[in-house]
Amino acid sequence: TEDHSVFVPPGRQVQVAAGWDPFAFVDFHRAVVEGKLPQADDIAALKWAQRFEFELLFNYSLKLAMNSKSDAYLSGTPFEVPVLLEGQAFQLWAQRWGKGPVKILLVHGGPGCSHVVFDSLTSILSPLDYELIFWDQLGGGKSDCSAQSAPCHAEQPASLNDFVEQIEQVRTYMNLPAESTILLGHSWGVMLTIEHALKYPRGFRGYVLAGFPASLAAQMNRMQVLSDMNASNFFQSFICRKSPCPQSMLVGAAHCNSDLNARLLWTDGGMSCTGELCSWNRWADLGNITSPSLLMVGDFDIASPADVRTMAEMMPHARFIEFRNSGHAEWIDASAAFTQSLSAWVHEVFMERPELPASQLWDTSAIGGCQGVWAGLLFLGAVSLLSWKRQSAKTSKSTPLLPSPA
Repeated sequence: TEDHSVFVPPGRQVQVAAGWDPFAFVDFHRAVVEGKLPQADDIAALKWAQRFEFELLFNYSLKLAMNSKSDAYLSGTPFEVPVLLEGQAFQLWAQRWGKGPVKILLVHGGPGCSHVVFDSLTSILSPLDYELIFWDQLGGGKSDCSAQSAPCHAEQPASLNDFVEQIEQVRTYMNLPAESTILLGHSWGVMLTIEHALKYPRGFRGYVLAGFPASLAAQMNRMQVLSDMNASNFFQSFICRKSPCPQSMLVGAAHCNSDLNARLLWTDGGMSCTGELCSWNRWADLGNITSPSLLMVGDFDIASPADVRTMAEMMPHARFIEFRNSGHAEWIDASAAFTQSLSAWVHEVFMERPELPASQLWDTSAIGGCQGVWAGLLFLGAVSLLSWKRQSAKTSKSTPLLPSPA
């Protein structure tokens, strides 16, 4: 997603994509050589381009390697988002990926974990269709207060409203338009997404809620059921069933702020809830979330599929998706079905199509990975085209589904 210009003798200008493979010269080779008998100048230019690209990518990689804020599993350059909470200023780690018309602001799980668990989304979603906004909540990942040595580590602002305000301030700072941005919450991030939707009902075009019920009591009931199953490997059975699980997911799951986690919610590896927010319950308020919503869960998820289905039934414009043979990391365990279902829902929301079925069960074993991904990309390719046509045609039909925030 990052392009660089380099000059090669005898004065040609070419584009080379920044990436991790310094020997990927296919685009330039096609532009200069393919289709004709290569001349000496062309061959010389190609060699110069290879040399310059190698040096460019080496320096680019070295720069990222020396940046303590960079993510080893996510290409691109991170930056910091200033937020103000309870009169105190903090910096949150953030990074954009992709240049697509559909923006997705990702809200990771925890509390106290990081965006890294989402890194593998870049392998299944097209940067031409989506722009993903990764960020770490306060106290997690590479954001302020996460390190034990940080002065704010033990006493950071950590009410639900503080986390909701982080989402809102990140959205505002990044100038994410409500009419083209989706808020995607996973696990603990579902709690925050629900809270944001209730406080700022016009902040996003729609919501994706993945892998969490509408109360902590329901979640703890599910954890008791899973505990009684006496699985030999809880993580492999209910979190990430794919083998091998992506390294980014393993790192993200293993590096969380355990102090913040215990302060707000979990003890005993998530089998007990003794923190400040354990009484959280929003079942009665789900009907107030009127924006289009997609609720996802795996059949082996740590969230109960029955609970998530009930949530969807209580929301006016929600669709429920259950993935077969999938744990908590739905986009990893059921990557093709995840892409297809997300793309179909986005297609409906942005294209104002008639309602698709309100619930669906995806059998991931019956879907080929490449077929699923390409089917999803075909859906999203139409989004850009229709958006352009609607902007060109000055008619009343160009009114967005949701008005911009007041």
